Amino acid sequence: MARRVYVDSSFYIAYLHSDDTLHRLALDLLHSLRSEAGLSYTTSDGVLAEVLAFFARRGHRLRDLAVNLARDVMTAPDIEVVEQRRPLLLQALDLYAARGDKSYSLTDCSSMLICRARGITDVLTHDSDFEQEGFSILL
Repeated sequence: MARRVYVDSSFYIAYLHSDDTLHRLALDLLHSLRSEAGLSYTTSDGVLAEVLAFFARRGHRLRDLAVNLARDVMTAPDIEVVEQRRPLLLQALDLYAARGDKSYSLTDCSSMLICRARGITDVLTHDSDFEQEGFSILL
């Protein structure tokens, strides 16, 4: 079975934003992952929405980079983009409510549910919230 990695917004932000402290690490990590045969990626509409929201007020150049990234991700053959449908949103809301002692965002909760449903354990993120739920973070 081919390895599947979930891509979170913190990775996309670090990848695009050259001033991000994790930018170089994100580039190096992506380069090393590209050499892994059969690797595929999963992300979600919610993650892309977070990335676009992050870059909304950071100038035209970064905003345009984010738009291009979102379009590229949505059309890439090796990236599954999970739609934010109502059943997933309701399940994420339940997890969000159940983890009131955590700082998880609703998108994080949705992402965690997507990972569990697909058997994904590796997440391209710097967000330690995923570690708290038993995932391995790669950034």
